[in-house]
Amino acid sequence: METHLHHHHHHHHHSLLLVLGVFSQDTPSNALLRQASRRTWMTSPNVDDEVVVRFAIRGGGGVSSPLVVEAEANNDVVLSKSNKTLPRATGPINSLIDWFAYATTTYPDAAFVGKADDDAFVRLAPLRSHLSTVEALFPPRGSPVYFGRFEMFHWLRASESPIGFSWFGGRMRPCKVTTALTGPFPFAKGALFAVSAPVAAGVAASPFARASLANITAHTGPRKNNPWEDAWLGYVLAATVPRLSLAHMPLSLLAEGWGNRSAVRDARDKIYWHGGGKSEKKYVETARWFDELNSDVPSAGSGGEDASTSHLRLSSCAPFQSCAASASLLEAVSWNACRLVTKKDGIGVSR
Repeated sequence: METHLHHHHHHHHHSLLLVLGVFSQDTPSNALLRQASRRTWMTSPNVDDEVVVRFAIRGGGGVSSPLVVEAEANNDVVLSKSNKTLPRATGPINSLIDWFAYATTTYPDAAFVGKADDDAFVRLAPLRSHLSTVEALFPPRGSPVYFGRFEMFHWLRASESPIGFSWFGGRMRPCKVTTALTGPFPFAKGALFAVSAPVAAGVAASPFARASLANITAHTGPRKNNPWEDAWLGYVLAATVPRLSLAHMPLSLLAEGWGNRSAVRDARDKIYWHGGGKSEKKYVETARWFDELNSDVPSAGSGGEDASTSHLRLSSCAPFQSCAASASLLEAVSWNACRLVTKKDGIGVSR
């Protein structure tokens, strides 16, 4: 189902923690962001050890010659057969299904499959250590886990799109299905999230997901919101997965907004920085800034704490009734909504 521009050498060994798909497009501006990523965070030695990073790009309908050259040179591009000219409403969802199918079949030993945006600056050392901790918190390996920064939506059936936003946390109301609406359901924000590999494989093979995508594609009327792929994934999981643990990352692990550097404490713990603007210049500036910030950090050997040490732990877990579970009383409380904290977050901090 996927085409490679170049043969990848796969490392099939048990320690593969994460296969991360950085979603990108075949445009000159996206190419600049990819090059910035390769020059900055992707140079980490972790990429081929426990974490594999690939750019996932829709290539159906033909690929530009610069992208052919780039892919040959870097060996990190995965092209899916979905059409590259698909509109904003359906392109990213197609990309997500394509990526889940590719990653789970190509890397059957990976514990997690993740997705990031190409304008998110990812930091692999803390991502790897925090995700390893998450895996250990929800044993055994392969248990259904959904890791990210969660928010809540409902899904409007008439226009096949998300509506009725709320924050994650507080009292979790059960997800309900009516003829008009499904929700509220949690979804992990699309800048960076991961699901355990069996969950990704389930979505790729899900008749419900395919039917939903077909409905979205067929819908021609107006919508209040686009059917964003991150909200859509939350909807599909809420409707189809009876058991799932949500691992909600604290704010100390992410930064949003390129300008608010002064607000960034504990930069060593940050997993990603997402600015919403696809500016290569800002991206490289941020990389430089993180480097400077971390260059004077003492290493683990000298009494300081190394960036690759995770302080993540469970703060609280609450049962949540998903829309898949509500059909059977036995599984009515089978989703576990868990808040993660680091030492610095303290306990009982809301949102």
